[in-house]
Amino acid sequence: MGNGSNELAFTVGLAVIEEGTPVVLPRPMFSLYEMIVRLHGGRIHAVAPRPDLHFDVEGLLEAMRRHRPALVVLTTPNNPTGRAMAPEDVEAVVAAAPGLVLIDEAYVEFADGVGARPLLDRYPHVLLLRTFSKAFGLAGLRLGYLVGHPDVVRELYKARIPFMVDRLAETVALTLLRHLDLVQQRVAEIRAGVQWLYRELAALPDVAPVPSQANFVIFRTPLEPDVLLARLAKDGILIRNMSGYPELRGYVRVNAGRAEENRAFMVALKKALAGDETP
Repeated sequence: MGNGSNELAFTVGLAVIEEGTPVVLPRPMFSLYEMIVRLHGGRIHAVAPRPDLHFDVEGLLEAMRRHRPALVVLTTPNNPTGRAMAPEDVEAVVAAAPGLVLIDEAYVEFADGVGARPLLDRYPHVLLLRTFSKAFGLAGLRLGYLVGHPDVVRELYKARIPFMVDRLAETVALTLLRHLDLVQQRVAEIRAGVQWLYRELAALPDVAPVPSQANFVIFRTPLEPDVLLARLAKDGILIRNMSGYPELRGYVRVNAGRAEENRAFMVALKKALAGDETP
């Protein structure tokens, strides 16, 4: 257990990466991982995505053959795209990896299937990273967990500082785990909201959403993101500009909320796209 999955990811970097260590990272993905590699002096070998924004599995396999990385990181479903890797693609990467494979499943509860958990029984070099921040709604309390082979986890413990999980986060998490029906109900509502948002966005002319297995949808419109965000903000709607990722220039991201919030977003979006900026 850790103080959020970020702390655990940092611990993996501290244990595995030193000056010149090769690390293979697909793009685009959660920017924390690139920061961790650079912080510890590792060498990043980034693999660009396919045109549909799925990870390029063949490109990852080739990068591993060429660079023999000590660490490969996969995020599935992926932040920032919402795309999920097919189980056979994840296993292909794992089977070919010469070092550790860290699989970040922060959004797995929103996705179809069970994630990469079955791989742990067959591949001792797999590390599975999950969080209580998304489906469990505990982002402010900071609690994550990492699962791996005992021999590997024992080595990671040597690199981490103690006392990273506080009593309040522990108590709240244990309480939620005793009420999984509530969590599952909320996840079902969010998944339905994501599907509704995708259908509504896809029905708009010149709006291009990307199918998502997370709790958000990214999409492009004819407007520049900064213009769109400013227009939506006037109606109290806040979404995120994803153009900081080179592969996502022009994209914005909306998180699924309650049904009434999703409807309010769509009303404001249609108004913004029509150029109606009246209060």
